[in-house]
Amino acid sequence: MTNTSTTIASVETKIIESAINATTYDDAVAVAALIESAVGARYVRPIGDRYNNYGLMASSGSYEYKALEPVTNEQDGVLERLAAAKWGDLSKVPYQTPAEAAEDLLSGMNYQQRADMVTVAFRESDSPTRSSKRLTIVYRDQGCGMEPGAIPGTIFALGSSHKIDTRWHQGAFGIGGASTYRNAKAVVLVTRRAPEMEPADDRIAVAVVLWDAHGKGQTASYLVTTDWETNSAAQPWSAPASAYPQFEPGTHLALVSYGVEGFHRARSGDERSFDMVLNTRLLSPIMPVRFTNEITRGKNEYLRGLSRRLADNPSPERLEDDEEMLYTFGGVSYKLPVRYCVFPTGDKGTRRRFVAKGHALVFTSNGQVHHHWTPADFRLRTSLNKLYERIFVVVETDDLPIEHRTALFTPDRSQLLSNEAALQLEDQVADFLDNWHKLRELNNQLVREAISSASGGRSALDVGRRIATALKVKGFNLGGSGGSAGGGATGTGGPRVRKKVETYPDPTTLEGPDKLIVEDGKVRYLEYMLNAVDDFLDSGRGALSFTTDHPDIKPLKHIVVGRLRDGYVRVQLQVPEGATEGEFTLTASLDGWHRASGGIGSTMSYTTALVVVDEMPGRSGGGNGHGSGGAGEGGQVAVLWQTPEEYGNGWNNSVPGGVDEIEAATLASEREEYKELAKLGQQRIPTIVLNSTYSPYKGYIQMRAKELTDTGAQEASDRYAVGTGLGLLLLHEDLKARQQKSKKPVDPEQAAAARQAVARSVLLMMPAFDTLARAAGIED
Repeated sequence: MTNTSTTIASVETKIIESAINATTYDDAVAVAALIESAVGARYVRPIGDRYNNYGLMASSGSYEYKALEPVTNEQDGVLERLAAAKWGDLSKVPYQTPAEAAEDLLSGMNYQQRADMVTVAFRESDSPTRSSKRLTIVYRDQGCGMEPGAIPGTIFALGSSHKIDTRWHQGAFGIGGASTYRNAKAVVLVTRRAPEMEPADDRIAVAVVLWDAHGKGQTASYLVTTDWETNSAAQPWSAPASAYPQFEPGTHLALVSYGVEGFHRARSGDERSFDMVLNTRLLSPIMPVRFTNEITRGKNEYLRGLSRRLADNPSPERLEDDEEMLYTFGGVSYKLPVRYCVFPTGDKGTRRRFVAKGHALVFTSNGQVHHHWTPADFRLRTSLNKLYERIFVVVETDDLPIEHRTALFTPDRSQLLSNEAALQLEDQVADFLDNWHKLRELNNQLVREAISSASGGRSALDVGRRIATALKVKGFNLGGSGGSAGGGATGTGGPRVRKKVETYPDPTTLEGPDKLIVEDGKVRYLEYMLNAVDDFLDSGRGALSFTTDHPDIKPLKHIVVGRLRDGYVRVQLQVPEGATEGEFTLTASLDGWHRASGGIGSTMSYTTALVVVDEMPGRSGGGNGHGSGGAGEGGQVAVLWQTPEEYGNGWNNSVPGGVDEIEAATLASEREEYKELAKLGQQRIPTIVLNSTYSPYKGYIQMRAKELTDTGAQEASDRYAVGTGLGLLLLHEDLKARQQKSKKPVDPEQAAAARQAVARSVLLMMPAFDTLARAAGIED
């Protein structure tokens, strides 16, 4: 080898080695300088072949969530390499889903061998990481790799992808990985095409993406070996693989000096740490990931997804169940699996030990989270106002064709699109959860525990009546929201009061609603009583089937039977849009079931009168407003005084209170002063919960207590309760109306500030009223 050849080889080795080891911005700049020197000129090509591309990489959502996009690209690369090895021509690959491909192609490996092919490492870029909140994330896979000429049209492209026509790839739009570049000071790429992919030459390509000012904007670009302005096929620098043979086929991608909010935390298992976020967001990954935090201990962790973590860590204190939800898209009905997990209180085994911060409900596709509700979203969207801190719900959308899923979610898998189908999906999920009896029962139990220690008694009852009267004077009617839209005894199918059912190995009784009125285009929930043990249906010993004489309702398509629990089973009925109106019948049957002792049991059935209408008949909002304030009078309002310790909900002494909608039966069972509400059953009563330790209120009462008798102090407290309670209730109704109109949750911080303003404005006016009361001699 000549001296010139030796020098070239030495330079090539140095470029590749420096690129692999680059962890700081200065390191990345140095690699770019080496490339420029080796080429002998500075030729630049912008990402996506567009200058001023900073805005093109913008998308909503957390950059920490986006940092998972390269992980799925790694997994796709591994599958592609293995598929090429097995099938040769990729067009002949038969898999229909990524999970199917992974199950077949990785079948001979254990989870550690699989994870070793897809790795992520954290390296320090801006010391100390804990204060700079910047680090370098290095992704290294043993996948298909890329040839130099393919880089501009794949990993450095914006908005296109070779994966869009293959169902067994996770990526589709070619946007996800590039969305991370905007949050990094530099990006370093080293890649080598795998031999299974039959590259023209075995070469290692190196590219460094840097940000530069370009005109009025910023441009992310990388160096190429020829002038891109005159040669549209200009490629990044590359060298023969022999220059650095220890770099095995696959891809090394480093996001240098990447901004983070929680990933910098040293302890794994923190609800904002990388391992927790990956396990939650890649709920059921097609293959595990090996993670190494080189900034701290450097220990390898094998991340296998939250579903696996929960399965490997069972707990009798964690309550779980699942059912299928009917959802219509484009006139076709689909069954989406929905499962929930309610974690215990305390410290051990709580949600934050398993689930990433801010995730109460997730929508998944191919085992990945594509949209989620925060606990605040969950509380605002559902009536389960006590479970939001403890519940985790998974809604799987894989039953939908991939074309429908891409119409629901943004390309970077961060949220739902703002279209009618997506809005309908969220509304239907909320309704589905609200009508899940076990969840309502758990929520009511937590409410009972919270309000059983509330103070106020007859005084709070009187305050509630005064608020209800004020609302009527203003022409504001509060009838209380109804209960479930599910099946019941008569009328529109409202829920009948549940009675405890004694269950048996073999059922003896099947009962359901007598009459159900349903709008076309709607899903309604019916409840049937079947006095069999919980596993009777799950074990396959029996199956509940349906028949109807309605010409447009197809039972196998439009009816879903839920789980049998405590002698009751929930059934979903979907009436297609534009269905024939009129009176029909719906019959539930238990036929050909197997007795526990052997043999076939006798057939049982129950027929419901089914009325399909274009629009539901009007419902009364309440009574005529006369009488002594008993249940059924009209607008009902309850008032409770609580401390933050008693009521939870994230309260502290700076929170004046809030409004919850509590079932009348729950209020009646726990509070003597509201026992008359028992007859309203599951009707939800607007309940104003005031914080008895709210600092401004306590300060005012303590000041006034020096001047008043006990009776006078109570009257002053009641005046505060009336004013603040009325304001909080009006605010609550206004926020609900806004949310229903916009189909988006109200910002929790704005709502909290509005509640503060209500209470402070009342307290501001009270001293002036006190002065008038003393002058008039009406206050002691």
